[in-house]
Amino acid sequence: MHYRLVYFLFVCICFAYPNLGKAQGVTIKIHNKTGIDLDSVAMGSVYFGSIPNDSMKIISGMTELVLQSNLPLFQPTALVKGQRIGRMTSKCGTKSKVVKSGSFALDLMLYEQGEDVRLYWKEHQ
Repeated sequence: MHYRLVYFLFVCICFAYPNLGKAQGVTIKIHNKTGIDLDSVAMGSVYFGSIPNDSMKIISGMTELVLQSNLPLFQPTALVKGQRIGRMTSKCGTKSKVVKSGSFALDLMLYEQGEDVRLYWKEHQ
């Protein structure tokens, strides 16, 4: 008889909290496709650390991610041979959305044109 009460309470809690037991947060798989080793990789205030060339790093447990066209709104930055590349800015926030859960695979790419050297995101291929 006592086990029925416990079972009833368990069922009530599960229905009252549908996300109970489900993993929450955002996970990002970053593939370094720049052709160079990157140190101190960051995106806004989120620090990823070092990502060697042709390697992948998984960042999990982020509480949210701001996306625009399925890519992070904030541009990546990194150190290469002690020099910072990339810009600590974001694209225009128009039509951006905040996601609080999900898994994303991204390629970290390098753009070079004259003295303009930047990092950018691309959906993983």
